[in-house]
Amino acid sequence: MITIDQLKVLEAIAEEKSLRAAASRLHKTQPALSHSVKQLEVQLGLALFTRDSYRLSLTSAGKSIYQMAQKALRDVSQIEQYANHLNQGNEANIVIAVEAAFPIEPLFSAFEQVHNNFPSTQLSITQEYVTGALQLVSEGKAQIAITAAPLDYLSKFSGLIAIELSKGEMVNVATPQLLDKYKPFNSIESLINENQIIVKDTGEITKDVELNTQSGQSCWYVNNFEAKLKLICHNLGWGMLPRHLVSQHIISGTLQEIKVADKESSMTFPFCLVKNKSHLLGPVATEIWRTLSELDLEE
Repeated sequence: MITIDQLKVLEAIAEEKSLRAAASRLHKTQPALSHSVKQLEVQLGLALFTRDSYRLSLTSAGKSIYQMAQKALRDVSQIEQYANHLNQGNEANIVIAVEAAFPIEPLFSAFEQVHNNFPSTQLSITQEYVTGALQLVSEGKAQIAITAAPLDYLSKFSGLIAIELSKGEMVNVATPQLLDKYKPFNSIESLINENQIIVKDTGEITKDVELNTQSGQSCWYVNNFEAKLKLICHNLGWGMLPRHLVSQHIISGTLQEIKVADKESSMTFPFCLVKNKSHLLGPVATEIWRTLSELDLEE
């Protein structure tokens, strides 16, 4: 069986091109290296080095084996680093559930810092809607969440710790063409037969509950903001979207804020960083929590 030590000897001799230099590099004797290479050649049934000159050089087969050896040694190094990472108590994988209305760009610096400090930990960043992020962290399926769920929903889960990060805003929009059909437009009741596009809650808390809709309202349901925005832009309905997603559409005139006396055109709410105190965070998740909680996200 080929050993890691044999591959290291092969690599050293191939790169140093002499037994003396390779022996010095590996802190071994020249006879030990010579014996190791000969054993490897016997095992493979191939000559790896030419021996007709003062300096050792790889044969054609040796060059191919050397390249494979380099890859194998890199893989071994990664295994050793990963094992050391876990032996220090660091997590293999961390799930962060993020409310889809939250603009994720401000988190990039924190994620970059975590990647640089803990390259062996895999981050799983999942986008959730309404109470989805809150439910995942409550059930221990995510270590950390950023949620926009109303504070009264937070109270439904015991043992959660929440820190407010920033404010968010949702705004009711439709195309000017859709609204022009109802001039003079002064009541949300005018849109009762137009589809209110609603993103489904990825959690279970609001299951079978209609939120922010008027009685008798025609509704269509989607599972992400992208689909909702496209439907609204194509005159197929109206609804609330994060301000940061529609600001350019409003400026360009593609979309228009719905402003009527009997319904607020927008709503603001806190984005909260949440963890479950009954599930202790590991070293990496603790560093992520600290980094995110110290971000200055307020404009």
